[in-house]
Amino acid sequence: MLDETALRRPDFRPGISARMADGQVWYLPAGPDRDPEGAAEGPAAAADDGGLGRDYEATVAAVLDAEDGAERLRAELALAIVLLAHNYDLGPADYQELLGSESSGAVLASLQRAFHTVAGEHAWHFRPRPPAGPRRRHRILACLGHFRAWGPRPTDLASRRPEVSGMRWSGPAR
Repeated sequence: MLDETALRRPDFRPGISARMADGQVWYLPAGPDRDPEGAAEGPAAAADDGGLGRDYEATVAAVLDAEDGAERLRAELALAIVLLAHNYDLGPADYQELLGSESSGAVLASLQRAFHTVAGEHAWHFRPRPPAGPRRRHRILACLGHFRAWGPRPTDLASRRPEVSGMRWSGPAR
């Protein structure tokens, strides 16, 4: 059995705990801290992977770009391996023990749920940010604003006559 604390790297980052196939709780680093207001913009912000390694951003992109369920599961597994490699000094046999190559269906389903949660948390940090300009109104509110332009109905019937070229229509000549 592997010793989780003895295998920690010096730059270990606590984060999300997950029970692996060996029955122990291991820690996957949390997503990088991003400024929610978008103050850190430009190439420096785009290149910031939170110190998680050069494969991190590409692996998160693979999770986001998955076209079907099987591809998403593979991408989530790859992300979990990248995150485990950041926190722990593991070899191929260690990954096989942790990820349970011969696990039962319940253990495998539990690992998949844990990796899906972790992938979702990391993908959240890469979500598109709204533009910094004025906030766009919801489509329904924009349609309802159209009704507001009509205003209340006037009680004077003469004021309901249409305008043509800026002049009020006075009706047919008498």
